[in-house]
Amino acid sequence: MTVAIRTFTLVLDRSPTDDEIDALFTAGCDDAAFGVDGGLPVAEFDREAATIADAIATAVRAVESVGLTVLRLID
Repeated sequence: MTVAIRTFTLVLDRSPTDDEIDALFTAGCDDAAFGVDGGLPVAEFDREAATIADAIATAVRAVESVGLTVLRLID
């Protein structure tokens, strides 16, 4: 399988604190931007992975490892 950059956005249960942002980058989310889109807290990823499913799964695990909850994926 070819590894490629997979772009997607996750909706979070809340915006991360400054300390959580640091923890997210340590957890492997250095390929994400955290912000607000349409009033929703989001994480926008450009993740290198073999499949979009792999990219999303690893991102969700990393985000949730610091205490945030992923609510859904934005297409």
